[in-house]
Amino acid sequence: AIHPFIDGNGRTARLVMNLILMRAGYPPTVIQRINRRQYYRVLDQADAGKPATLVNFVGRAVERSMNLYMEACTPVISAPSPEAEWIPLREAAGGTPYSQEYLSLLARTGRIEAVKRGRVWYTTRKLVEEYRQSIE
Repeated sequence: AIHPFIDGNGRTARLVMNLILMRAGYPPTVIQRINRRQYYRVLDQADAGKPATLVNFVGRAVERSMNLYMEACTPVISAPSPEAEWIPLREAAGGTPYSQEYLSLLARTGRIEAVKRGRVWYTTRKLVEEYRQSIE
């Protein structure tokens, strides 16, 4: 392992990691203290020639950061009008030619308006219908 500084090598490496992520269009991420043991384990595996575990670990941390940013930028779902009732994708898929998985893909890629609360995506029947009409 390369340690150019007496102290702060890990912080410097995480700072450089975040610089690289931000240049690639991703949000900065934090390696949470509760995940430090796992972080050191995947670093050891990467040093042993198995970088995939580190890539996956950082990817999950980036995903957590992105979810936090998305939640902060998403309007709160509260007392919507009946025609704009936000419902889980599994419910929105009912009566349509689309599966929940397909609607999830559309939501994640921004092709249908949806909001994520925790692990659940929400949209409206009206938005699903507008999407259906837009591709006909």
